[in-house]
Amino acid sequence: MIESAAKIRSLLSSGGVYVIGNSLLGIILPLRMEAEGFSIFLIGIVMTAYYAGQAIGSHFSKNIIFGVGHIRAFTVFSAAAAATTLIYDPFFSAPTWFALRAVNGFCFAGMATTLESWLNDESTKQTRGKILGLYMTVQFLSVAAGQLLVNIADISQPDLFMLAAGLVSLSLIPVALTQLPEPHLGKYHPFGIVSLFRKSPIGAAGAMTAGVLLGSFYAMGVVFAYETGLSVSEVSIFMGVAILGGFFIQWPVGKLSDLFDRRLVLIGITALPPLAWALQILFNFNGVAPQGLYFIALILGAAIASVYPISVAQTFDRLERHEYVSASGGLVLSYAIGATVGPLIATAAMSTFGPQIFLGFEAAIATFFSVIISYSMFKRPRPAPIKREPFVPVPTPSQAAVETD
Repeated sequence: MIESAAKIRSLLSSGGVYVIGNSLLGIILPLRMEAEGFSIFLIGIVMTAYYAGQAIGSHFSKNIIFGVGHIRAFTVFSAAAAATTLIYDPFFSAPTWFALRAVNGFCFAGMATTLESWLNDESTKQTRGKILGLYMTVQFLSVAAGQLLVNIADISQPDLFMLAAGLVSLSLIPVALTQLPEPHLGKYHPFGIVSLFRKSPIGAAGAMTAGVLLGSFYAMGVVFAYETGLSVSEVSIFMGVAILGGFFIQWPVGKLSDLFDRRLVLIGITALPPLAWALQILFNFNGVAPQGLYFIALILGAAIASVYPISVAQTFDRLERHEYVSASGGLVLSYAIGATVGPLIATAAMSTFGPQIFLGFEAAIATFFSVIISYSMFKRPRPAPIKREPFVPVPTPSQAAVETD
């Protein structure tokens, strides 16, 4: 493990630093718009632009990488992301922020695609699980750290935007100084989303459901927590606890999915968002100490962060090995579609019924997916055990992987 980490430390360092900056930006924006009196609907529209840009970036960033190589591509994406981050504060308007958020989504998808394809090239069959595990750990901890950094300055001032831009810029240094050879690029063979649904309907639907749940949470979870009565610092803790909940449950859930039918594990996971909503109703957390909401965040975060990796494993159980890399692109596209549509629906629900309905929305989506799984279990048998691959925790796809030789 130590040897694997030392070999790829430059890539892990760049990935960790830019994710901290991106996570910080992701919590600044909704809090600032809330403070300035933006409607919930408008906040949701602006935040959704990130996922639209992410979907486009996941598809087109590979063209830039194939054209100029990994180091130059990462430089382009990082510079553009940092520059747009600095523009937010002096040009404060919903249309401008919508456009900037879309550009951010494109750039951050490109940065992640560059690093993840490079990590894939540096790994072997024997080390891939360890390397992905290290990368996942860095990602989760960096997202949590970025959420907490919002407490060091006033959200009404430009300081936090400058800090986020600085972090994104600093992520250039480890990649620029790396001694790792750039990957030799092969051909990219996309796996159509229709083919993906035919091969593994639950895997593809799970990826899309994960997009709805996580996209809505990252876009509107801050608004929900703030409207519930939490302060800015308490909102950051709420988000951080949810992220850490997702981190700590990965391995236990993964082990269960290796032992039992993964669809049963998914049904168990999808029972957690309704539980979180029931707790909210039961204890009526408006005006109550934030510890109760932190517990709800822990449960919700554990659930929504587990749907995607288990869905990936479920998909790979039904594929041949030569289809793995190509199918990953289809899974990412499914996730991106869900992450684009989910916040829009959540925003409409919160605008109509109030912010408190947010957990009800998450519960409804999880329950609907559970019904789909239950129906599928009557239609398709469990794959033969010999085809099952050991579970490997994978980061939520804010990007698509690029195939390398």
